[in-house]
Amino acid sequence: MKPVRTLQRLVLIIVCMSAIQISYGQDVRKKPVAPKKTTIQKKATTKKKKTYNTPSTPKYVEEPAKPAMTSGEMFTKGYNYHYGLGVAQNYSEALFWYRQAADMGNGTAMCNIGYMYENGQGVIQSYSEAVYWYRQGADKGNAQAMYNLGYEYENGQGVTKSYADAAYWYRRAADNGLVSAMYALGNMCRLGQGLAVSYSDALYWYRKAADQGYAKAMCNIGYMYENGMGVTKSRSEAVNWYRKSARAGDETAKKNLQILGETW
Repeated sequence: MKPVRTLQRLVLIIVCMSAIQISYGQDVRKKPVAPKKTTIQKKATTKKKKTYNTPSTPKYVEEPAKPAMTSGEMFTKGYNYHYGLGVAQNYSEALFWYRQAADMGNGTAMCNIGYMYENGQGVIQSYSEAVYWYRQGADKGNAQAMYNLGYEYENGQGVTKSYADAAYWYRRAADNGLVSAMYALGNMCRLGQGLAVSYSDALYWYRKAADQGYAKAMCNIGYMYENGMGVTKSRSEAVNWYRKSARAGDETAKKNLQILGETW
């Protein structure tokens, strides 16, 4: 009986030792797993807490870029300062904004800079500078700059007087729809300045200007009818055109009607 008991004890000891080894081995395998899971969760939690769009961290918020001013907006700002529209009149500010617009290729701003030089507004008066800026504006297709350049050539201001050059620039401005240039070109055709005398051409340009309500052109049409220049002489037509002109505010037409014993 003793050997059996001894054997039973021995088996029991071996089984217990195996159980202890298995349990120990499971504990060793689990130990590195839990920290990995814990570490991953902590990192994820930390990422969620980071934000750059909340009021508490405004230094990280990107503000949208303000749109740059267009050349048209710059010109308008200069124009407002030039004529005191909504702001105190300030020629220096007007020139600053006109120049900004001109640097972006705005032909109207170039023309207005020329006008300020011609009239000594915020700058020392200079016809040569005026001509420079008018030419810049004309090259950009600005009709008023073309007309102003023609006027300088007609009157020899800042350039050598030249009716031919004046007529050239008036024609370009007229072709671009500027009514005052149509009237000026009509005058040059009638007087033969820079062009051959042509009453028919003069009437053509006067009528184009008159169609747009230009009172001086209406008066000159009346004059041509009164004197039979390029048309059959007609007192009634002359009076008709003088009246249209007078009612549009032209003082010369009013005087002509008085001379003819007519009212407007």
